[in-house]
Amino acid sequence: MHAYLPTTLDEDDRQLLISDVTAVEIREALSRAQANKSPGIDGLPIEFYKQFWDLLEHCFVCICNELRAGQQLPDGFNDSLIVLVPKEYPHQDIAKFRPISLLNSDYKIVARVIAVFANDALKKFFGKCKGGNIRVFKVSIENEQLSLAKFKEAVGTWQEDFDNCILPLVEDEQPSYILYRLDSKNTSGYEWLLISWSPDNSPIRQKMLYASTKATLKQEFGSGQIKEELHGTTLEDITLNGFMRHKQAAKEPAPLTTAEEELAELKRTEVGVSVDARHQTLSGVAFPITKEARQAICGMLDDTYNYVQLRIDLDEEKIHLASAGNVPVAKLSQKVPTDSARYHLYNFKHTHEGDYMETIVFIYSMPGYSCSIKERMLYSSCKGPLLETIETEIGLSVTKKMEIDGGDELTEAALYDAIHPKTNLHQPKFAKPKGPPNRGAKRLTRTQQAE
Repeated sequence: MHAYLPTTLDEDDRQLLISDVTAVEIREALSRAQANKSPGIDGLPIEFYKQFWDLLEHCFVCICNELRAGQQLPDGFNDSLIVLVPKEYPHQDIAKFRPISLLNSDYKIVARVIAVFANDALKKFFGKCKGGNIRVFKVSIENEQLSLAKFKEAVGTWQEDFDNCILPLVEDEQPSYILYRLDSKNTSGYEWLLISWSPDNSPIRQKMLYASTKATLKQEFGSGQIKEELHGTTLEDITLNGFMRHKQAAKEPAPLTTAEEELAELKRTEVGVSVDARHQTLSGVAFPITKEARQAICGMLDDTYNYVQLRIDLDEEKIHLASAGNVPVAKLSQKVPTDSARYHLYNFKHTHEGDYMETIVFIYSMPGYSCSIKERMLYSSCKGPLLETIETEIGLSVTKKMEIDGGDELTEAALYDAIHPKTNLHQPKFAKPKGPPNRGAKRLTRTQQAE
């Protein structure tokens, strides 16, 4: 078979390999760069380059072509800032921290232009993974390409196969990517766990190479199928116990500063008020929440439900559970009543710029003036205290708050735009309003000097 394979490149392929980098290629690499990421040692985030790309485009084209011609990198171009990130909480033990390197954004852009991509064999293997027979496979970088190294088929459940499938694939001093199939599914098919194996004793160049190609691998495989990500530097990090510790640590609150810890201690020592009766607050009226409603909200913490609807009993002056369950975003609008107000909690699962995200949205629906004045006033007054109870007492973090008139406003696009609003890059300048006409000349006042 090898005798029938071509051993030389044709003229078009040869010219493609030796041609200069174009501005279009760099602009595409910039568009794939993820926003809201920590900048490198120069402090310039990726949003800076997207905002002023018209001024910087020519410089990047020159830099990329000079590097292809064999020129050296500019001084400080690939410098990185090493910071310590806690693996789990509490984080007083230094052994529970791992170092990460923050690269400059301009280096990431250039690296994406000359980054490696998946070869044809790996792309074909991605299609086989959708069948559900493959449990795990390993991806390595060989000959400046993402290549399939090894794979294993499923034997038992994902928990039973975890250690037996993953641990034999890792090599000391050699980074790699491992994609492990879970048993759960979403709209794209089976959900996967992406493990970035980067041992501490591996070469720095290898670490940087794999770090710069992670986004490419996610894009080639399909970021919508990757539910979890795990970074491992030791074998304990990528065991089943290590993965469960990682999930538990992700649910823990973020580390507090000294001032925030003192404020939290003051709040804990304050005299509490029972929730069994109504009480007046500065932000509104706090009605007690029934046991069933609290249990349903707690169910959103462990993914039992993705949707909870709450109602106020105007006679009892209590907040009751109206409904709870798993509602697809396409049918969310059908859950909004047309004749009464409601509170809604929804876990909006989506992807944004290549990253899988789960966002808790609080929705306050009030169908116009079809409700009584008392109902409108109570729902408006109870909203603030209810949100405070959900976030502080129950521990469910609400990312976005919305107010709607009816279910037709509750679409997937509306939720996405509310969570990730589009910014207007060309905002008009503020124009000072003109004063009233015929007001006479301006008067000059002189301060009297003390005699």
